Amino acid sequence: MEELNTITKAQEPEGQLEENTVAAVETENLKETIRDDYESMSRDEIVGYFKRVMDTHEVLEVKRHLQELYDKYQRDTSALNEEKRKAFVDEGGELLDFKGVEDYAHTTMTTLYEVFRQKVNTALAAQEKERHKNAQEKKAILDEIKELLKTGDITASNNLIRELLDKWETIGNAGREERELNVAFKVCKDDFFQRVREGREIREYALKHNYDEKIKLCEQAEALIEASSASNAFYVLQQLHSQWKNIGPVPRTESDALWERFRAATSKVNDRFHKHIDKNRSKEVENYERKTALCVEVERLNEMTFKTAKDCDKITNEVLEIQQKWRTIGFAPKEHNEAIYARFRAACDAVFERKRKFYKEYNNMLSANMALKVSLCERAEALVDSTDWKVTTDTLIGLQKRWKEIGPVSHKHSDEVWNRFRAACDKFFENKKQHFSGIDEQFDVNLQKKLALIEELKTCELPEDCDEKFKVLQDYQRRWNEIGFVPMKNKSEVNQAFSQLINKHFDKLASDDMQRNMQRFKSRVELLAQDEAGQEKLNHERNKYITKLRQIEADVVTLENNIGFFAKSKKSDRLIGEVNEKIKVAKQNMSIINEKLDILDSVIKD
Repeated sequence: MEELNTITKAQEPEGQLEENTVAAVETENLKETIRDDYESMSRDEIVGYFKRVMDTHEVLEVKRHLQELYDKYQRDTSALNEEKRKAFVDEGGELLDFKGVEDYAHTTMTTLYEVFRQKVNTALAAQEKERHKNAQEKKAILDEIKELLKTGDITASNNLIRELLDKWETIGNAGREERELNVAFKVCKDDFFQRVREGREIREYALKHNYDEKIKLCEQAEALIEASSASNAFYVLQQLHSQWKNIGPVPRTESDALWERFRAATSKVNDRFHKHIDKNRSKEVENYERKTALCVEVERLNEMTFKTAKDCDKITNEVLEIQQKWRTIGFAPKEHNEAIYARFRAACDAVFERKRKFYKEYNNMLSANMALKVSLCERAEALVDSTDWKVTTDTLIGLQKRWKEIGPVSHKHSDEVWNRFRAACDKFFENKKQHFSGIDEQFDVNLQKKLALIEELKTCELPEDCDEKFKVLQDYQRRWNEIGFVPMKNKSEVNQAFSQLINKHFDKLASDDMQRNMQRFKSRVELLAQDEAGQEKLNHERNKYITKLRQIEADVVTLENNIGFFAKSKKSDRLIGEVNEKIKVAKQNMSIINEKLDILDSVIKD
């Protein structure tokens, strides 16, 4: 589009107005009814607004606006489909089974857009037909004017020619022939006014008419300076300039001042429009740079491997945060907008596809754990009626330890398989309890041994060296455990006395419970490491903690995702607080497990 502020007075056309100013007034009114804040509208609002605009305006006048509105709706629907697709896949759905949005708004918009296209096609066909009709009418007027100009006495045909000139102005655009007809019309019009230039009354009337018309155009141009939309103001100004060129000359005394007034208004409208364009272009370039940076960031994350569920969830959560940032950024330049979005979407899809595969393997691990635990149930059930109390007791205790090492199974079957295993163990120990119900003599002996050990611990002199002291305390624990059972009525009291005493000594070895637990754990691990057979137990211990760590990581992901489903309310704030506390405790447990894994890795032989 040409820069209108470069028009000079030498380019000002002579003659009368080609088209009246009704179109400009209608455009001004139309400008006030069309919204340009499409980005703030919801899909339902877009559908309603699309229908109102289409029903209340000529379709060709709002064709560009409705197409932009439809494009905005399509982008929003695509974003909604993407969110639903992600949620569907995350919940375990197959991507091929996913169906996009099929709500009322989508059905309505599909119908409305088809009606809109039909209206546009119909309007264009009618417009072309109307322009052909206009061309024929203008040709007829030209032929009639030319015949009248052939007469020697122009005065006799003056009024008739004026009527033809006015009639010409009432005829609309002639399409492809418009320029050629306007040139021919201008030649005839100029010839007519040249012939009647001696007629003062006619001349003065024409000049005054042109002056009044141009005054109107000046007022309309000045009103555009304060228009709400700089873009619409610029487009309307083009029509005003087209009308100005076709109006013709004004009195010489008023010509310069009138043109200067119109040019000044034009300059202000143009300046405002160009500032608006420059601002938008600058913002779009900035948006493109920001979106490119986000693409690079997601692509970098996609190169990172998922070693644990914690890694997987950390990376995917970072991608979700980046997607939130993406939504806050406006459009990039039109020539780059689709390409940069395709790049970003491809990078995000790659990350989530890797997450899907990771958790597929994780679910396979749950299934494998289930098979192992079922096997333990079967082994325990086979020992229920055994009377080899010592061997069977050790075997069941070993099975219980192995149970703890295996790791989690699906929540759906967790209670069921655990109850089965516990029932088998409980049945055997109940049989054992009944068998040994009358045997208390050894328990009394054990009680005396444990009481003596407590007295010995009270008076013992512990080494100054922390490691040596810990070994001594560990030896006391070992001796305590080797003594065996005591009468049930004394069990709680004597165990509590020993625990309080031994814990009091352990309290001196560490500054808090965490350090004490780690020291105890480390001591136990080092003790097992001294025995060649203990390496298998250490490996089982390590696998147990890795499995537990993955379970806690999965629980944290579930808890964090659940927070997004709480609606805003006092009750939900309390629930969110409880969930956040659970997340905090879980992450503390994860830290403890990682520290224990470091201790295990330090003693396990390759």
